[in-house]
Amino acid sequence: MTRAGRFLRNLLERLLGRYYEGPHPPRRLAEEVKLFRIYYPGATAEQWSRFATRLASNAYEEGFVRGYEWQERGWDGPVDDPEQLLELEAHDWSLAEQNPTVAEALAAGIDPNDPFYGSNEQERARFLDDLGQRLGTHRVTVTDERGRRIIRP
Repeated sequence: MTRAGRFLRNLLERLLGRYYEGPHPPRRLAEEVKLFRIYYPGATAEQWSRFATRLASNAYEEGFVRGYEWQERGWDGPVDDPEQLLELEAHDWSLAEQNPTVAEALAAGIDPNDPFYGSNEQERARFLDDLGQRLGTHRVTVTDERGRRIIRP
């Protein structure tokens, strides 16, 4: 089929609502973003950028491999066979299905194991410094991502 023929065919299928652009992304991709927001509430733009780049890279590589496998098998289009549909759904697993702590974090929107939830970095640093002084003869120094002390003793 020529380029013009493919374009017209795709346009017609889109107008009829039958154009297939692939399966929906698995739930775990959206959950990864939510978990990053929960576990790193003070993440900088640079940290978000690195996380998003890594997540997109992993998704692209997995999609490329699956697409190559389909191409080598001679894919004929969307799957209608019930057994194959069940196989595709097996890839749509959730992070929360495997780990109850993750399920609780996603449901509540916070890390359930974080004793410092709701406190800012200054309060956390003061608490850890006080704890270090009470439990030993040393001071705890908390630094930000650039290595600067959050509180000065």
